[in-house]
Amino acid sequence: MASSVRSSHSARLSVYPLASARYIARSPMSAMREPETAYRTLSSALAGEEVRLGAKYLSAGYYNLGLACRRTGREQEAVRRFNEAIDALPHSLYAYAAQQALKERSSGKE
Repeated sequence: MASSVRSSHSARLSVYPLASARYIARSPMSAMREPETAYRTLSSALAGEEVRLGAKYLSAGYYNLGLACRRTGREQEAVRRFNEAIDALPHSLYAYAAQQALKERSSGKE
């Protein structure tokens, strides 16, 4: 049943841009509890060329995707996603958090 709920949730994200934005904003908890599911859903939401999210949601999405990548052992992709979060909205809270995540990596504190 959980699988069907996840697939219907992913389908809603692709159809309703606002649902994507809301999921991206809420996804830090998802990245903590179910990092693999968060990785797949965020990757899909951010890859949608037909949906254009604002800079705030892009920054949030890339930061949260970076967290999911890190928690699933995709460290190189995590670094790339954290940098995308910074580039999307450099002075945002998400950019600051991404910079901190990159500093933790460079100082070896994971």
